Amino acid sequence: MTGLVERLRSLALRLANAAQALLLAAVLVTIADIALRSMSLSGVPGTVDLMQLAVMWAALLAIPAAFLTGEHVAIDLFTKSLPMRVQQVLRLLGLALAVAALALIAWYGAEQAWREHTAGDSTQTLGFPFGIYWLPLLAGMALSSLACLALFAETLARLWRGEPDPAPEAKLADPGA
Repeated sequence: MTGLVERLRSLALRLANAAQALLLAAVLVTIADIALRSMSLSGVPGTVDLMQLAVMWAALLAIPAAFLTGEHVAIDLFTKSLPMRVQQVLRLLGLALAVAALALIAWYGAEQAWREHTAGDSTQTLGFPFGIYWLPLLAGMALSSLACLALFAETLARLWRGEPDPAPEAKLADPGA
């Protein structure tokens, strides 16, 4: 199972780097819009649409990397002093809850995306269908669910074998990669 987790981690890190590029693009569009507005009456057409999509994609594509690298916010003040096996059981419980929550978010997000798609509404400036605003959520939740399931299986296997969990090792922006 470690091979799957490593492949998912590699994919998640590439997606997190793409998320950083999207945020940079959003900043550059905003700067261009401000500069154009200061020189004339019109800025970059559809700035709000572009910004919303870029930020949504960036935020939701980075979530799987946080799970797979162990870089998400965690409070381990009480659990780090517990025996290894108890820590692993608690980790399994947390991952199971995460999968359930992520799956529910994806399910309800898919329902809403379908409603938006069938309504046929679109944005005023660029004419984007509102349904595409749900795609980042669906992609991010699906990838995060898969990541948590893989981590769950890996942790369960280590618990079964009596092995400790490895320390988090990967960094999101690896300049050498």
